[in-house]
Amino acid sequence: MVRQRDNATFIKKRRTIILHETVKSIPIVGKAAILVWFKLFQIKVRKAEKFDRLFPMDKRGVAIPPARLRHRVHGNLSRESFLQVGENLSADLRKLVTMAGRDWDSFSYILDFGCGCGRVLRWFLDQENRPHLFGTDIDPDPVEWCKKNIPNVNWRINYSMPPTEYADETFDLVYAISVFTHLDEKYQNAWLAELQRITCHGAILILTVHGENIISKTPLTRAQRYELEKKGFLFITGTTGKFKLDGLPDFYQTAYHKSEYIQRVWSQYFEVVQQLHEGYSQDAVVLRRR
Repeated sequence: MVRQRDNATFIKKRRTIILHETVKSIPIVGKAAILVWFKLFQIKVRKAEKFDRLFPMDKRGVAIPPARLRHRVHGNLSRESFLQVGENLSADLRKLVTMAGRDWDSFSYILDFGCGCGRVLRWFLDQENRPHLFGTDIDPDPVEWCKKNIPNVNWRINYSMPPTEYADETFDLVYAISVFTHLDEKYQNAWLAELQRITCHGAILILTVHGENIISKTPLTRAQRYELEKKGFLFITGTTGKFKLDGLPDFYQTAYHKSEYIQRVWSQYFEVVQQLHEGYSQDAVVLRRR
């Protein structure tokens, strides 16, 4: 249901990661290749940032984050793609809460968990009866940018592990796009417990995962496929250190979730209302706070 990127783009990226991991296994060649990729990326960033300075706003007059910050949350330097995907995601969220039996206007306190530089939250600013909007992220740079450039939202920085600064039972809607797709089980379970604490009874949560559709199309090794089928969950560590292009901590890697795993593990924290697999690169899991 969630149009994060099209499947072809995601699979191409995964193949690049596999190639990258293979190259790294050859010490001299690996270091040289990583350095070349890193340098080329920096050139692309500088070129995109020059364009950003010429056109700092979107058509609605809302500031567009700089290229480096867009890449951290979007995996792409394109301004057009950043804006279009963010708008599509906001539309998807509205549809998903309807499927859960709620109207978007019925929510009073909405949290974008893992907000980045406001790719999705920016599309809720024009809502006529706007609820209280909150955005939080572990990455201080995009949050600080949002504080300066996107008003009327409560922006905060959270630590890599709970707790957050929010009071018990604060939110009636929480969504997290491309967050649980990057956490291992320790981080995942800690944050599920924290989201349970800060949501009120009956609250709706929408979390995205690399689910059944993308798993079927992702190149995995035989050992990885075996672990995923046996456990229902797979966590893959790729590039770490200063050459990690997204600029995020090393623990932020790639996770895959099978449907039965979500039903078995996540139901310990929330009612699993629905899991949607509609051909996009991320599946949407709709939860309800009991």
